[in-house]
Amino acid sequence: QPDGGIYDATNQALAACRGRYVVFMNAGDRFHGDTVLAEVAARAEAEQWPEFVYTHSWNCRDRTAMRYPPGLSRRFLYLRSLHHQATFADRECLRRLGGFDAARFRIFADHDLLVRAVVGQGARAVLCPVIGCDYEGAGFSTLAANRRRLAAERKAIQKANFTWRERWVWDFGHALTLPGLRVALFRHGGERWKRIYLRLVSVVRGVDDRGSNQHQTKKDDE
Repeated sequence: QPDGGIYDATNQALAACRGRYVVFMNAGDRFHGDTVLAEVAARAEAEQWPEFVYTHSWNCRDRTAMRYPPGLSRRFLYLRSLHHQATFADRECLRRLGGFDAARFRIFADHDLLVRAVVGQGARAVLCPVIGCDYEGAGFSTLAANRRRLAAERKAIQKANFTWRERWVWDFGHALTLPGLRVALFRHGGERWKRIYLRLVSVVRGVDDRGSNQHQTKKDDE
């Protein structure tokens, strides 16, 4: 069926869905194991059917696990995002919000929808503490040619959903963590330097962030 881009196609898929929860997987992505869906369903039922249930994810390219915190604070949603492959969303919640804003966002419409739901509407998001998906680690959003547009879309989401005070404080704190150094370390550095960096970041932020978006090697999960 013809579509006008990634999120127009995603909206078409959403319209065709009939289940209570939906999750969007890209080509090359897969569930981490045979029990993931049962574990997510059990977590959703135990938590009285929240609007979102999310899991940790595994990056196949970098061979690292992305671990998320047990709750999505405003600060987390300002600075971070979830893999949509690891995010199970209530179908009716997405429809009430009008689906993905394909007209404004070519790359980051999934994060926009999550922020509009959690920050704007008070939707509940609950962690299911398992690795739920194997993320291929490459795709449209990771292309170098799209980095500028991705940054612009993130800024638009931040400006629309967060106060100027939040933006100023969190941007300043983020700059102190030397994000360029982080990217270089996690691409090319050894485990010892990664651990040192994460400890320094936790000191700068005044909290221990090692459990939030923590990168781990697969040997810890096998």
